[in-house]
Amino acid sequence: MKVRFDQINAHLANTLNRVYLVFGEEELFVQEACQLIRQAAASRGFSERIVFHADRNFHWQQLQQCAASLSLFCDKTLIELRLYSGKPGESGSKQ
Repeated sequence: MKVRFDQINAHLANTLNRVYLVFGEEELFVQEACQLIRQAAASRGFSERIVFHADRNFHWQQLQQCAASLSLFCDKTLIELRLYSGKPGESGSKQ
């Protein structure tokens, strides 16, 4: 489902999807949308946040291992993957 920036508050008030793809030409809107998603996740018990920056040297197995592992300190973890080029590459597509 596509949610525009002006709709994100209403969307997050009702639901929190498992995956969000946030993109846009206005960097401020992208940052604000990510912050709103983080706040909604925190209000629903996500107490840990892990951020990956995927560049040419990123090992995609790290993301898979992180998603599969359990944390000793919290029940729910928010995982952010930042693709600055917008392209995951061949190995990222396979993962």
